[in-house]
Amino acid sequence: MSETLLVAIIAAGAAILGGVVTGIFTFVASARQREVERYKRRLLQAYKDITAFYRLEELYSQSLATDTRSADAIKRETRKKLRESGGDSPSEDATPQQCERRAQELS
Repeated sequence: MSETLLVAIIAAGAAILGGVVTGIFTFVASARQREVERYKRRLLQAYKDITAFYRLEELYSQSLATDTRSADAIKRETRKKLRESGGDSPSEDATPQQCERRAQELS
């Protein structure tokens, strides 16, 4: 084989290999980007759900409030019972305002 033909074959092989590697990296990057977007949508929905549950808790505690027990007292008592039964209660950072602000930051 002539030297020119050998150089041309090596250059063509390198170009094909470069294209394949670039294609693989592009495919992996786009797959990860789709995955990030999917997780972002799920997180936004979770923030909306948390906010909705807080609003629901407010409505329920207000409807259960009487002259002798305030809505806040009912919430504290219910959350205490939840913790005593082994469940998790909302953290101090998990407020509707925090969730709404974080959801806006993601949007």
